[in-house]
Amino acid sequence: MPLKYHVDVPDHFLVIVPRSFKFYRLAAIQIVVERLSRAPPEARIWKESLILGAVTVYMHNALIYRPAEGARETELVETACQHELPTGEFTAESDTDDAETVPVISARGLYFLSDLVDDKSPRLPRVRTMDEHSLAGLYGASCLADIFSIFKQSGPRGQTGESHPGRVPNRCRKTMDIRYTHEDPMVVETNELRVDGVRVRDRMRMQGRDADMVIDDYIDQHFTSTDPDELIATVMAQFPVDVFELSPNHMAHSEGAHTLMSARRRDKVSMDIFHSYDLRGIFDKIQYSVINEERLKRFIFPRFFPPKGKILPKSLQNFRKSTYFGTWRDLMDRVSNHDAERIRDYVFSKFRLFRWLPYAQSDRMWATSVMKTKSWKMVPSTPKSACPQLAFIDRYWLKESRTLQVGPDPAIIDLREEEEESSEESEDNMD
Repeated sequence: MPLKYHVDVPDHFLVIVPRSFKFYRLAAIQIVVERLSRAPPEARIWKESLILGAVTVYMHNALIYRPAEGARETELVETACQHELPTGEFTAESDTDDAETVPVISARGLYFLSDLVDDKSPRLPRVRTMDEHSLAGLYGASCLADIFSIFKQSGPRGQTGESHPGRVPNRCRKTMDIRYTHEDPMVVETNELRVDGVRVRDRMRMQGRDADMVIDDYIDQHFTSTDPDELIATVMAQFPVDVFELSPNHMAHSEGAHTLMSARRRDKVSMDIFHSYDLRGIFDKIQYSVINEERLKRFIFPRFFPPKGKILPKSLQNFRKSTYFGTWRDLMDRVSNHDAERIRDYVFSKFRLFRWLPYAQSDRMWATSVMKTKSWKMVPSTPKSACPQLAFIDRYWLKESRTLQVGPDPAIIDLREEEEESSEESEDNMD
């Protein structure tokens, strides 16, 4: 290809350079990919690292196919490329500190990335940021919370035929973090752990000249706490939401869920749900076994809240998709062995107050197969069919007067009818 120099050369003189820029770009991409693959997970979830990973895949695909031109890809390309001040609008005396730069993209002949930072994970500078939902969409996720586990979770398998509208979408990569969806701030009712001297190690921080820049980053605001009481309050608030977000469905896709709760009720559920024997509006059929506190502490509790360093089975279901479980495991990694046991003792003091909870197995949160031993009972007793297995705690079961009820909740049905009537009246008034 002809090159133009700022020197006097004969008009017929040409310098031939092999068209090997694709090779150089591919080699550079390979280096970035290798660095990203070796980066610690704590650094890979930095938004700037995620943007670099996404644009690296985009550039690799562009070497083979026509570059994608969707809204997300356009925002990604404009974010990750070099930027410059608009030409002709500023003088030497102009104040350019607050000036908005414009993306260069391919104006210089090739697409160049913005200044890369050689950090724990290679990343873009903090000033290069993009919309969280667009970034999550590029990774096939619904929100940034999903990306925390997306590198370890496989996607859901495709289904054939139409599913029942009442089924719980429990094949998601990860449950939604309530810190994204709940407008009310997290209520921390105690400082017991902090007073007892529990210390949580800070998350891995960015290094470099741009590390101290003040960026409106949701992760920085909500996911970097070192307050053990705040973190546990978050885990305990997330726990019941995740449990019911991952509640089981019937085997056939044409049938609904084993639970009767609507998506809105699942999103608003609290720990109070485990303190009542009135299960109307929650289950239409259950099977249960009464267990003592020793079995609760030795078998059931460790499945929901495993100790520090616990190696999880590869076949583990439900738990890996739970946001509370990921937060819990991250917390265990950030405290000492002694503090980890102190935290688990504190959580168990709350856990043992439950009247019931799912009878978690070693490989799954929910089990529904029919149990035929004498220690198990089914409500209603007939017909014998698959339904959620629950564990009731004997310390309350044997002492409290109780009426175990399942099926539709009349109060919820009446409320739904009132809402429908109110909606119809509103429509009539509009007409």
